[in-house]
Parts: sequence; C-alpha cells; structure tokens
Amino acid sequence: MDWIYSITFLILVLSSGFALISPIVKKSRRRVGQHREDGILIIHDPPDAEFEIVAVPGLGSHPEHTWEGVTLAGDGSRKRVHLLRHLLPNDFEKARIVSFAHNTNWLVDGAAQTADQLGKRLLAYLVEKRQGRRLPITFIGHSFGGIIIKKALCESGDSGDIPINTRGIIFLGTPHQGSSASRWGAAVASLTGFLGSDRTLLLSLQSHSSYLSDLEDSFRGWVLPKSPHIKVISFHESKPTYMFGWLSIGHIVNRNEALGYAGKSDSIDKDHSGMNKFSGHDDPQYIRLKREIDNLGQWDKPYKYICNKYYTNDKLKIVRLSREALPLENCYINLAIVAKLGKDVEHQSSPFSRYSRLEVETLAKGLQIKLKALFNSFEEANGRTIEPRRILIRGRAGVGKTTLCKKIVHDFIYCKLWKGLFDRVLWIPLRILKEEKSRESLGSLFSYIYFTKYDGAILAENLWRAMEDNAYSAKSLLILDGLDEVSELLHSSEESKSRVLKQLLAMPNVIITARPHVILPNEFEKADLELETIGFSPNQVHQYLDRVVKDTVKVEEIQSFLGKHWLLQSLVRIPIQLDALCLIWSDDLDDDMPETMTAVYEAISERLWKKDILRLKNPDEYRLAAASPSEIPTFIEDEIQLVEFLAFTGIRNNIIDFQRRHRKAISELAPPREGIVLDQLLGELSFLRASDSADVPQRSYHFIHLTFQEFFAAWYFKRHWESGENLEYIDFQSDKPKICSIRPVEFLEENRYDIRYDVVWRFTVGLIEPDKIPKFFKQIEEGRLDLLGYRHQQLVMHCMSEVRTPFELQSRPELEKRLSGWLLLEIDFKGFPLLARESDFPDEALRSALNRSSKSQKEAILLSIEEVGRYLSNTAVQVLKETFTDTEPHTRSLAIRALTAQPQLSEHTVEATIQLLIDKDADKDDQEIVIKDLARERQDLGLPERLRKAIIPLIGDAHKYAYDHSELRAIIDEVNEAMEEQSSLSKKTITTLVTLLRSATDTVQYEAIMKLRQHSDLPEEIVSALVELLEDVADNASNFGPNKHSTVQTAVTSVLYHQSNLSHETGITLARLVDNMGLTEAAMKNIIGMLAEHLNTPEKVITEFIRQFREMGRDRVGSRPFIHSFALSKISKEIVRELVKLLEDADWEVRYDAADILSHQEDLSEEANAIEALARSSSAGIQYTAAVALGKRSSLPEQTVRGLVQLLSNDSNARSNAAEPLKNRSLSIQSRRTLIGLLKDDNPGIRTHAAEVLAWQPSLSSETICAILVMFQDMNRSD
Repeated sequence: MDWIYSITFLILVLSSGFALISPIVKKSRRRVGQHREDGILIIHDPPDAEFEIVAVPGLGSHPEHTWEGVTLAGDGSRKRVHLLRHLLPNDFEKARIVSFAHNTNWLVDGAAQTADQLGKRLLAYLVEKRQGRRLPITFIGHSFGGIIIKKALCESGDSGDIPINTRGIIFLGTPHQGSSASRWGAAVASLTGFLGSDRTLLLSLQSHSSYLSDLEDSFRGWVLPKSPHIKVISFHESKPTYMFGWLSIGHIVNRNEALGYAGKSDSIDKDHSGMNKFSGHDDPQYIRLKREIDNLGQWDKPYKYICNKYYTNDKLKIVRLSREALPLENCYINLAIVAKLGKDVEHQSSPFSRYSRLEVETLAKGLQIKLKALFNSFEEANGRTIEPRRILIRGRAGVGKTTLCKKIVHDFIYCKLWKGLFDRVLWIPLRILKEEKSRESLGSLFSYIYFTKYDGAILAENLWRAMEDNAYSAKSLLILDGLDEVSELLHSSEESKSRVLKQLLAMPNVIITARPHVILPNEFEKADLELETIGFSPNQVHQYLDRVVKDTVKVEEIQSFLGKHWLLQSLVRIPIQLDALCLIWSDDLDDDMPETMTAVYEAISERLWKKDILRLKNPDEYRLAAASPSEIPTFIEDEIQLVEFLAFTGIRNNIIDFQRRHRKAISELAPPREGIVLDQLLGELSFLRASDSADVPQRSYHFIHLTFQEFFAAWYFKRHWESGENLEYIDFQSDKPKICSIRPVEFLEENRYDIRYDVVWRFTVGLIEPDKIPKFFKQIEEGRLDLLGYRHQQLVMHCMSEVRTPFELQSRPELEKRLSGWLLLEIDFKGFPLLARESDFPDEALRSALNRSSKSQKEAILLSIEEVGRYLSNTAVQVLKETFTDTEPHTRSLAIRALTAQPQLSEHTVEATIQLLIDKDADKDDQEIVIKDLARERQDLGLPERLRKAIIPLIGDAHKYAYDHSELRAIIDEVNEAMEEQSSLSKKTITTLVTLLRSATDTVQYEAIMKLRQHSDLPEEIVSALVELLEDVADNASNFGPNKHSTVQTAVTSVLYHQSNLSHETGITLARLVDNMGLTEAAMKNIIGMLAEHLNTPEKVITEFIRQFREMGRDRVGSRPFIHSFALSKISKEIVRELVKLLEDADWEVRYDAADILSHQEDLSEEANAIEALARSSSAGIQYTAAVALGKRSSLPEQTVRGLVQLLSNDSNARSNAAEPLKNRSLSIQSRRTLIGLLKDDNPGIRTHAAEVLAWQPSLSSETICAILVMFQDMNRSD
C-alpha cells in the first residue's frame, strides 16, 4: 500500500527537521503534476473474450507500478513483471482485463473525495464501457480498492448488467474492519496541511469505523441473495511490512481487520504492498491467485461439459437421406424465418390446405428475419418497444425445425451468435419428457439428457441449481424443441412431468418450436414474437446445390428443371426434399429428363425404394440395379401396398402424424402380411420419419413431406381407378375405427374440388396410363360443376400441367381456348384474373388472351403475373417480350416487371432482360425500370452472373439514371451475403466489388468498402482498386479541403491496414501518399501503421518512407499528425534502423522527431548500443536526442545504463533526458556507487538528478538515505 510508504518516509523526514521539507515538497509536487490516467484502462481485450477481470488498486497507488513485481533475469538484472499486462493475459487468454485508475494521492495536493464517490465513479465507468459486450466479471481489489468495489456493487442494485454478470470477487488485503495504520496517516496529514494533504479517505479507513461497518452490512445484504453464483474470496497478508529493508512496521491490515463476508478466507505469503505483485508464473502465491480465478469459472463446468460432449461439430452434422453426414457450416444455410401470413393461415384446420403450401410459395412476401436479428428490439403497432426474449417458432412436419435448432446451437458456439446477450444455450428435445427417467425434476431431466456417463448427479444438480438462480437464468437461452409432442403433459395427471415442463416454459429466455396447431397456454407469459419457419429461399437453394452436388453439370440440370416447376420450387425449400432431389441426380438418369412433377417423384421414389430394398431384403445387387421402375414392386410389393394404404387413409382422415392408436388400428383391421412388424417397417423406410422418441410405442410417424403422402395416395387411387376395384380405407372419424370402401368414380366426384386433393389429382394424371388420361378428363368434365366455375377451371389447368405430351390429350387446344376466354371473362366480372397468377396457366392460353384483350384487360393480366412472381416458361417469356414494343409505356413497364419478378430467372428471362439493357435504341425509362425492379424484387433471391455483369457498368452512370443507393440493394446485399458466408471471395464477388469501387457513387463505394473489413487476405485486384480509389479521393480532397471524402478515406485505409500482406508496389504508392495534403489525419495514421508494422518492408518502400519523413521534418506544424501517428505505431526493424541514423542528422528538428518516435517503441534491444554510443557523442545536440530516444526503456543493456549514468554530468539538456530512462529501474551496485558519488558534485543540477534517480531504487542503505538528506540540507542552506 503506497500510502504506508508515504507515512513512514515522511515521519523520518519530519524527525530531521522541517528545514529538510522544501526539496521534498518540490519533488512531490513535480510528481503530482505528472499526468495520471483516470478511469477504466483496458489492458487486454481479445476479440473472443469470454469473461472480464476488473482490477482496482489501493489508496494512493500508481495505476501501473502498483501491479509490478520484480524478478531476476538470466544476466542477474532485475526485471519488472506486471500482473495485469504479463501474467494474467498469458494464463487467461480469453479474459478482457481492465483496471480502474483513480488518483487518491492524499499527501500532496490531495483531492477531497470519499469512498462513496469513488465507488459510484467505478460503477459509472463500467456501465459506460460495457455497452457492447457484457461479459461475466471477476473483481480483484487490492487494499482500499476492495472498499471501492464493495461500494460500486452495492450501488448497482439487484438487476441490470453488473449484478447479473458478476461472478466473483477477490479481496487482497482489504481493510473491511479498517486499519490501525490509517491513524498514523491521518495524523501526518494534519501536520502537512500546507502540502495540500487531505485526510478524508484515511479517516474512513480507521479501525471499526461506522462507515466501514455500514458498508459491510450493505454488502452482505447485496451479495447473500446472489451467493449461488457470486463467489467471494478474501486474502490477508501473513508477512509484516519493512521500510528500507530493515524497519518493520508490522501488518498493515491484520487478519481481524481483513474480516468481511467471504465464502473463503485465507492468508497469502506476502506483505501488504506485495499482495498484488508477483515475480512470475512460477511464483507460488501467483499460482494460488490464478487457481482462485480459475475456480470462479467452475460454476459453468456443467455447460462446458455439454459443449465438449454434445455440441461438437460431429454431433451437429446433418445426416442426408444417403446416410452421409455433412458438417453444418458446409451444407446448411440459414433457414428463412418469416412473420405469420395472417389469421387465415393460423386457423386452417387441414394440413392439406392450399394455405399450407402458400407459406413456401410466397417467401418474398413475408417479413423475413435473419437469425442474428431474432432478439433485436422492435416496435409494436401501439408504439411500445419490445425486447423479445420469449420466441415461438412454428413449422410443419419436415420443414426443418429441429435442423434450425442445430443451426442455432452451432452458430452460438462457433460463430458467436448473440454474443453478449447470452452466455450459454441449452437445446432440450421436449419429447424426452415422456421418458420414465426424466420426470422427477429439472435435475433428473438434465442428467438424462447430458450427464449419464460423467459425474451425472453432481453436474446435473449444479446445472439445475444454477438455472434456479435469476442471474444465471437471465444469461441462459433454452431451446425447447417440439412442444407439440408433449403439449398433453401440461394438463397431465403425471404431476412431476407436468411440473418440469411448466418450469421450462416459464424460463425468461426461450425459443419454443412446435407444429402450427400448438398454442402456448394462457397460464404462461405470452411469446414476445411468433414466427413460422418455412425453409430455404430460392437463392439458398442455389447455394445448397453448389455446395452439396459436386458435379456442376448436374447442378445446372437441377436448377434448370426447378425453373420449370413452380410446386417443386416450393418443395425443395424444405431441406429434406432438396436432399432427395439431389439424391436422384447423383445417379445417371435416362436420356428422358423428368418433365413433370410426377416424373420427378417417380424418380425419387424409385431411388429410395432401391435403397430400402437393399437394407430390408438383401437382394442380388446387380439384378436390383438393372430393375426398371415397373419391376420394383417385384422386390417389395407388400411394403409398397402398405405405404400407399397408409397415405390414402391419412388424407381421407386428415391425418399427417400417425400415432400409436392409428398404427394399432391398421395392424388390427388391415394387417400386413405375416412377418412384417408395422412399427419396425415404418422406422426403416426412407419415406417416413419418426418423432425420435426413445419410447418406441410412443413415437409418431409422418411422411418426409406432405407431397410424398399425396404421391402415394395418388398411386393407391390410380391402381383402383384402372382396376375398377373399390377404394378401402380406415375411418378414424367414427366412434370406433372401421374399414370403409368407396367406388373410385364416386370418390372423384365427391372430392374433385376439395383443395386437400388438388395435388393428389395432379399426381393421378401423371401416373395413369396415357390411354386412360382422356377418360379421367372426361370424368372431371362431367357431373355438377362448382357454383362459380373458377375451381373447375383451376382443377383442369392443374391436371393439364401433368400431361406429358400433347398427344396424350387431344382435347388440349379446346381446353386452352376455354381457359383463355374464362380469363378475360374473369377480368370483366372481378377486375382481376386469378387464374393467370398461377404458373400452371397454359402458355398458349396466355398468348391468346393477351392478343385478344383490350388495353385494360392486358394490363390486368400483366399485373397479375407480376404480383405473384410466378414461373414463366420460355414460351411465356417470348409472349412478354412481344409486349415490349407496345405503344403504351405503362403496358411495357408492366411487362418488364412481370419478367423480372420471378423467384428464379430462367435463361430465356435473363437473355431477354440483358437484351433490353444493352439495346442502345431501347427506351431509357424502360431500362431504368428493369434495374429498379431487379433491385427491389431480388433483395433475397440473388442475380444471375450474366445479368449482374450487365447491370454493374450502369451503376455509376449518373447522367443516365438518378436512382439512389437503396435501389442497388439487391446487388450490394448479394455481395454482402457472399462475403459473410465465404471464408474466401469468389471470382464473381471480386469482379462485382472492383466494379463498384471504380464506378459507383460515394455511398455505394462506402457500402462496398465496409464489407471488406472482415477479410485480411484480399486479392490483389481489390487492393489495387482500393489504392486507386484512395489516390483519387485524396487528390480530389486537396482541391476542396481536407474533409472531402473523409469517410471513404478512413474506410479504405482501415481495410488496407488489416491486410496480412501488401505488395511492394502497394507499399511504395502508400508511402508517396503520405505528403498528399488531401489525406485526412485518420487515413494518414492507418497508412503509417500499415508501413511501420510491415515486417518485410522492401528497401524501396523504406527509402520512400524516410524521404517523406525528412521532408515533413522541415515543416513541424504540418508534420505533427504524421509524427504523432508514427510514434504510436509499432514500426519494423528496418525503419527503426533508419531512424537511428537520423539521430545524427544535421537538421535538429529531424533528429528530435526521430528520437521522439524511437522513445515510444517498446523494443530497442538491438539498437540500444548504437543509441547509447550516440549519447556519448561530442555533440551536445546528438547527446540530447539520443537520450530522448532511449526514453523509459523497460530493458537496457548494462553498458547502456552506465553510459546514461555518466551522461548525468554532461550538458543540462542531455542530463535531464538521461535521468528519465534510469528512473523506475533497478541499477547495478557500480551504477549506484557512481550516483552516490554525484551527490557531492559541485553542480546542484547534477546532484538533483542523481538524487532523483536514486529515489527510485529499492532497499536503499541507511548511509545512502543519510547522504540524500545531507544533500537536501546543503541545498536548503544555499537557498
């Protein structure tokens, strides 16, 4: 404790007489006048910090030296070791380490302040500095610093950042009950009032003061309720304090005085001042401190075990249908999460409703929310701001809710998702609650999920108790996956399971996943945000294909095929369906590429059936591989019939989840052939998925997607339609399940307009034999039509889309003509054509309607096509191109918008758009419409490369287009997404960025530059474009003033600064830029940092750099920003050597600036001898600058130290600068003797500087102290 040294030394001096005070007063005032840091000092701040150490020093302590211990180096010299800068950062690499610097000097010019004020200041500084990252905190308080910490924590209250995140407090010699030594200090302060002494803080530290007693009571009241997660450790000194190495003054804070609330109290083998000073990593007392800091993190040991055991990359992999496991970061792209589409969706009773597909058809229409923004605040319609912490995410079977959970866990652990908001995430599959062993408590649940093999009971209990603590749970996010699977437990008679589920749902931070029908009960706090997960966006589908399908030809084939089938586009947004499509393309297909949706499902089912046959039947593989689709049933006929019956029964009863009671009825009423166990079979088929419950009988099964259930139901209907046999199914809607039957024709008539069967009828047309197709259409046309006729036309249109060739349906022209007429009639009666919105509307019917339509009818048709963003076939694109020549501008603009609004742009659409963009004779307004519409419509869908290349050159063409930065959002967002998801930039992205940098407006340039900051290895093309841009804006700014384009300058140089490698040519160009008057100070600082830190700086760059330095040295006013930036940079060895040479320059300003820069460098070990030699130069000016360059080196060779000691007797300027490097340094015996000899020098200046250096030496002998006193006495007489 530095104030104790002050007391004792002052007592000694006072005993020698007040005549000796004068020089000490002068010296003390000089020290007080030195700049002292104040506030929070950030010592160590790693980007991936996991917790924070806040260190607070004692009364009157220097913010730096108080943490410094001493160790002996190999050469016998004494080396300083800093606890916060050297020791803790090495042992706790992921700790953010800060120190609270406070000026509590009380002897000379002491400020009248209290512990309360200091505690409040500490709290205010912490709150201010922790706005970004709110990490768990460990406080370390030495002596009076512990009192400041206690006051700050009491002021923080019971909620908010500090109390929630405080994990531990370590007191080092804190006088909780006061200190008897403070009485001596207060007495001395009373006698030295003329020095400006203040005794306020000393009086508050008296033994058993009422202030400390009240503070201790308050602290106990604050910490005890938080004791489960805040640990308090108190150390007291075991050694007495010695002054000057021989005068014992006893314990400054003895054991009784250090008593305060603590979970653990112990002594430490140090004196009071040494409790925060250590000699190195092997210091036994430091090892104890390190162990205690480490133990404070053990409260999260259960979670760390979970991360290491269950949240590994291997455990979070996605398993494809092929059973191949792929890493999540390689094969999975963020699921799109959108707001509810409206009440109509929420209250649809049937999962087979068309609205259940609408959620994947209209992705671009929803309010999309990125995963990282899930917990961002938002404003409700009533103006109230919501900080969402309880989020309900609904999604239908197979949509990827559980995969989304894996994504959240993965990004939280490995990508720092929601860093600062939560400290941990726990993924809990709720279906486990149905297991017998998980029902007792949260502890038993945690044990069952996570800790079955390793200290299960202890770790589970610790995690349970921690979750019951408000502070711990406030920083914990629970993912409760599958509420629909256990919702019945909320009102179950099994109290333990119901209680555990309710405890989980009541947690403050939860993401709950469930099927759409599940509603959170009213007894729980309602969800802050309700979302629905809908799968991949079209652009994400493309990215998935690029990553998973290795053959680029097959990728193009799949993308081309998807572009022709709108319902398949919806299908493949579900991850498992896209995987299935990739699976069939992984084999060589026949020459006949699938042309209809039915053909695709036939190909998928054939591939999956073959895989299942291999697993279930063990057949001849060669025979199976050669089998045609019609021969598949010969291998697995009974299983196929069972799947078809299951699918049809499910649709007939509106069932998608086949629960235990359904399977039991099927086994009893329509039993499979002997040898087939239904539950076992369903679990092994590729077409179905189980709920993953460990309790096999309690599992439910569903088809991997609803369309597969409809596909197999269509097969069931097709077989009976062609054979004429009745359709049999189980009726679950009666009181008791029973077998029912119905004629196929009767069933078709009864359900042909039911939306639940729309896809079934599509598949049926695609499956029945070609010669049976006319009969099916005839049956559809006969009978009673729907009331308005629209549904009938829609059914005909959908079924026509599955007819493979025109020859299979000779009535097609007549049906298309009728659809065309109906379309125009619909416009006349309703004002808007619903049929034209669908991709299935025949192209020839569309052409006919446009050719026959009036102006208003034509615009209505084009508007309907644009609104939905429906797929346009090649023929439809050609039809729209024909309207580009229309004389009406509005009609042309509608045609353009219809063309560009598609979710996926076909090659024909891209070609038509490019032709319009590059056509010199095209209407310029039409071209502008194209760019604006693409920017607006394709923010999340991406742009094909050819189309992007056609647009980018027009971005900077301001005289053509006056659109602003926001209208380029599609292009910029696409680049942003590519850069966020790729560790290296693709050629496409590079080309786009270079074009933006060279041709775009200032705003767009800045947007592009800012996205480059996360890349440290940019290609040379981009670096060159950045340097070129920097030269341009600097030259431009010099004409209009230094503030011109300052943001772009700063952004460019910031990107360049973080590059790991710069070419020689780039370095030379940047060195030349330094003297450009248009360069801002911030940009100059970044350039200097780049060149100064470059370890492989070529000679040409150094030469140019030093030339610029010499030139600037002749203009001290203009060079100050340069010199200041240079001085604060860590410069390379090559430049250091050049600067040492400049210490002998003829121009004294150049010498001084070089010395100033060198004095700020931490490591001059290789150049110290050369500088020391200059310090002994015959030139006083060179001596002076050499001494300045040496500065306050932490390590200097002994020869250099001796040279500096000798320099003390030289020129006065050199003498004063030579003294600085010698202070705060342990000197050899020889150097000390030289200094003691200088105390008798005739020159008072030499004597004063020698005394100043000696005053910093530890353990001075009594003879030396007397010599100093005698010197001061002589000085006093001379005065």
